[in-house]
Amino acid sequence: MLDNIDAVFLDAGGVLLRPDVFRIKALFPELELDEEMIDRALYPSESHAGAGLAPGDDDNQFVHEFAIACGIPETALDEEREKEMQNIMLFSPWIARKITETKRFIEYIKSTGRKIVIVTNTENGLAKNVLRGAYVCTEGENDCGISTVDKIVDTWLVGIHKPDPAIYTYTADLINVDIKRCLHIGDSFRNDYEAGMKAGAKVLLFRPYEKRSETTICSLLDVLPDEAVS
Repeated sequence: MLDNIDAVFLDAGGVLLRPDVFRIKALFPELELDEEMIDRALYPSESHAGAGLAPGDDDNQFVHEFAIACGIPETALDEEREKEMQNIMLFSPWIARKITETKRFIEYIKSTGRKIVIVTNTENGLAKNVLRGAYVCTEGENDCGISTVDKIVDTWLVGIHKPDPAIYTYTADLINVDIKRCLHIGDSFRNDYEAGMKAGAKVLLFRPYEKRSETTICSLLDVLPDEAVS
């Protein structure tokens, strides 16, 4: 999967990060919510957006549908708890998804001499802070053992938001790599897969609960050669 690839782009939310499942479970203690079911709710097969919200999307509707998919009944979503769900999903830092796999993936890509960049939408420009705070990665110099990447491209700061394909060509230009030799991995069909393809990049859709295929992966480790994960 890495043949003819000089740089790897990674989406953050849904690939490297997930909502704080512990806060969600604590908000509905009477329901005994299942952690895997909460995680699965982030990857609805019928949704083109996935966790990839963009300007103009109905954020509150996204949160409501996510809550229902988690197994939370409408009757439990009173006004106060729905607002807290919105706070957890939209305004609070997300937590690391699978930190060991992420670290292993980043370190392998770096060991091959390829560049690695995080490309993510935010509504506050705090992607670097969130990723570092979750011990996922940091930009540039090594920081307390946290994995380092070449760049963290926060679309809010750049002014180009997914699903605009220009964010991917911008990122490729930023690291001086031909977009055709870039691989982007993201969970949103619209924001990541379609937009990345339109930009000219190679793209893989991150779908942890679906069967692996030529266009989808279940884990970042699926991208690595067998000898790197054995």
